Formats: sequence, structure tokens, C-alpha cells
Amino acid sequence: MPTLFIVFGLRFFFYSNEHLPIHIHVRNAAGEARFEVEEIKLISNKGLKNRDIKLAEALIEENREIIIQKPACRQAGGMNTLEDNIKVERIWFTESEIFIETDDGQKLSHPLSWFPKLQNATEEQRNSYELSPFGIHWPKLDEDLSFSGFFDFKK
Repeated sequence: MPTLFIVFGLRFFFYSNEHLPIHIHVRNAAGEARFEVEEIKLISNKGLKNRDIKLAEALIEENREIIIQKPACRQAGGMNTLEDNIKVERIWFTESEIFIETDDGQKLSHPLSWFPKLQNATEEQRNSYELSPFGIHWPKLDEDLSFSGFFDFKK
């Protein structure tokens, strides 16, 4: 089930064998809902709170083009990342930095001080992350870092 993006703890994803009409699944710790994308209509809800549904609807509206394009991309041979050229091989930390290495050998690091939640996290929290086509999500920290932001980040 490819993840399109994770925002404010809401994970937006679809299943690889999805059917029409175009829809997206949204999940958080409380539950999961399914929305039709073209009309932005709630199809089903199992546990998401009203505020999460409203937020999901707003994010679907804002990202409608990306959501509609990705199922077509999936059927045309798969989905990589938002940039379709950043494929993360590994992520690691030192006391003061976060590192990302791509499958083509590119390595980049930034000071952890730029990311306070990660800087103050335990090793277990830092190493408990999820990769999506767009970036990294640390569920225990409610922290997100986009690949494009990381590779283009200047402070």
C-alpha cells in the first residue's frame, strides 16, 4: 500500500489493486477513512474524528492533482518518490547530525539542531521511522521530513 504523503499524523495511501472511482485512504492512530477524490466525498469512516476528516478533506483538495496522477503512475510501472529520482538507501544519526544516503551513493547531512524533535529524541524514537514516496515520518515523534526539503534545505 504505497503512501502518498503523511501530514499531521494522517497517512494518505492507496492499495496497489485499487478500483475506480479514484479514491484515497487516510489513516491515523484513531482509525481510517476513505474519500472519493474527484468530488472530495467521504465514502467510509472507521474511527477518524471530525477534525481529522475536515483536515483530510482540505489536504485532498490541496493535493488533488498529485493524488489523481499517482494511481496512473502506479499502473504504468510503479511509484518512487515525489522527485522520482530520490531513492533512499539508508538513514542514520550521529550525536549531532542526521544523514541520508541515496541508492546512487549521494550522502547528505544536516545538524540535528535544525530539527528539535529529532535532536531531543531517544535513539529508539529516531530509529522508529516510516519511509514514504515523499519523505520520512517518525510516528512516535509526530515528525515529518520531506526528501525534497532535506536535499534542498538551507538554513
